[in-house]
Amino acid sequence: MGLNKEQKAVATTLEGPLFVAAGAGSGKTFTLVRRVLLALGVPVEGVDNPPAPVADSIDNICAITFTNKAAGELKERIRAALLEAGRVEDALGVDDAWISTIHGMCSRILKEHALELGLDPNFTVLGEVEELRQRALSNVIASADDDERIRRIMRVFPLSDVNDAGLAGAVFTLMEKAAGLEHGFDSMRLVEPAPADHLGQLKGLLQALGKDASGKLGSGCAESAAFLETYAVPTTDEELAVFVDRVGVPRRPGSNQKNYAFIDEVNLAIAAHAAFVSDAFLAIHANEIEGVMELARATQEEYARLKQERSCLDNDDLLARTYEALRDNQTVREDMMGRFGLVMVDEFQDTASQQVELVRMLSGEGERALATVGDAEQSIYRFRGADVDVFRRKRAEIEDVCPDLVKQLGTNYRSHHAILDMVDTIFADDSPIHGDCLHLEACSEDTRRGAWDIGDAERARFVLTCGGGADDRVAYEAAAVARQLRALHDEQHF
Repeated sequence: MGLNKEQKAVATTLEGPLFVAAGAGSGKTFTLVRRVLLALGVPVEGVDNPPAPVADSIDNICAITFTNKAAGELKERIRAALLEAGRVEDALGVDDAWISTIHGMCSRILKEHALELGLDPNFTVLGEVEELRQRALSNVIASADDDERIRRIMRVFPLSDVNDAGLAGAVFTLMEKAAGLEHGFDSMRLVEPAPADHLGQLKGLLQALGKDASGKLGSGCAESAAFLETYAVPTTDEELAVFVDRVGVPRRPGSNQKNYAFIDEVNLAIAAHAAFVSDAFLAIHANEIEGVMELARATQEEYARLKQERSCLDNDDLLARTYEALRDNQTVREDMMGRFGLVMVDEFQDTASQQVELVRMLSGEGERALATVGDAEQSIYRFRGADVDVFRRKRAEIEDVCPDLVKQLGTNYRSHHAILDMVDTIFADDSPIHGDCLHLEACSEDTRRGAWDIGDAERARFVLTCGGGADDRVAYEAAAVARQLRALHDEQHF
């Protein structure tokens, strides 16, 4: 199968920076493999006027994926395409090519330059960091056992709780955030809490709801608003506890209830209530919050010492050390910058800011070698520090400079048009769950590999579950899927 028009535009654009929005099932990997072939000067079916090659060998190509599995699949498909084209030498070099996760790439750069960077060439990479980080925190707390500030912090924030949301969780979260910033903890600033602003907003919303809404919602909001007439921003935990006791969180009305007309106001009141409690707590304990920041910084330093003792690095170290090496070490910079004629970053929506800066330094003047590929709606690693806004900012940045370098792979080769139409409906601009959903066109049924002709059978059904707990909703959804599969088997003979 040859390239479609959109795929050909991506594959033949070898001078960047190129930004590609690629929907699920759009032939992304197939296209990237053809892009590698063209970069090496290998003819590609359907490309009559190929661009000039930008890589002398496979060693001049860098492809970054998000998982080892994806890197392995990309390697295999590039190797097979090169063998089919008769480029045996390049095919043999695929195993040693710069096709890996970003952490794999960083580890390779650091090992190649370990001595000039002051690293043990045989350093290992930590698979699990929790135990060593916990030991670092314990060491810091033990060494400051007679510190009244530490004792005060631990009275306000229990060391841990059932959801790991206590002091330890806060410290480790701050360490992870700092690791993704160019200057670590020095890049972080505490936001000034504004409880008075939230309190004023909440009072206005409760007054309006107390006047306009009926039943328990209206009377409850009116009662809370009346209490707030004489309530000042709290300065102690006891005063904040009075607020929590007297001002209840408004309950959302059901869609079949008269008060549903005020759902937006109720949602705003719920948000203002939560924001006030949060900011009031932060204001009351401003000294302890600053202490948590200091504790996190000290734990990070102890954690670094423990890793050095064991001659190991974690994934955050791989990124930070490589970034610093490219920025500050002339030998490393001269070796790596300009090495690659083609740099491709897949799953770009799951990339953090520091990783973007690192890749930028490998991509030549004006990022001429860089191509970033992703889909905002497939971002799943925000808990690891990935920032989908990086993806959006990169698109806007390239659109401002050269709109022609923003491409889209918008033909889906995996799903029937009925499925895609349902997705468009659910995520439409006027939908309450609207997001950055990329519109995809379905390919023809004779093109889609493995397509079944199922006649008039129902292809798509949307099941909305609400109420109950998370486990209840999952169980209901599973039962709904099971019933549909049973019906397909028994009634339509699938």
